[in-house]
Amino acid sequence: IFSEVMFFIAFFGALFYVRNISAPGLAGEGTKGLSHMLWPSFEFAWPLLNNPDPKLFPAPKEVISPWGLPLLNTVLLVSSSVTVTIAHHALKKGHRGALKIWLAITVLLGCAFLGFQAEEYMHAYKELGLTLGSGVYGATFFMLTGFHGAHVTIGTIILFV
Repeated sequence: IFSEVMFFIAFFGALFYVRNISAPGLAGEGTKGLSHMLWPSFEFAWPLLNNPDPKLFPAPKEVISPWGLPLLNTVLLVSSSVTVTIAHHALKKGHRGALKIWLAITVLLGCAFLGFQAEEYMHAYKELGLTLGSGVYGATFFMLTGFHGAHVTIGTIILFV
């Protein structure tokens, strides 16, 4: 769990770095001399408000609402944490039947999460235009949620076996 937390901190740190340090520095914040010689027409804006070439830099059409599928997936993950904890207590008490039931519920919740994550990816890609090439946000979104989805997939497979 610690390694996953550090992984997420690293990617959110990278997003913070690009947003607050790197991009403003490229725009000449602080030292206008060198950056304006290298990139004379670069002006920093977050998010990119005036896209210089929409064909070359396709931007997302809108932001993903946190109240739809992301909220449902959060509820599924918290619920699966509860069910796996109940299964663990059943194991410690020697209640094999309860253990099987609660682990099965945990696996079903994990599968439901993965299905809804796939739906969220399709929505983000097809309807919102969010891709790996749509900037730092798109790359970070797919990287973080993709690795988290892989983690849940592996955990679900291990619990199923």
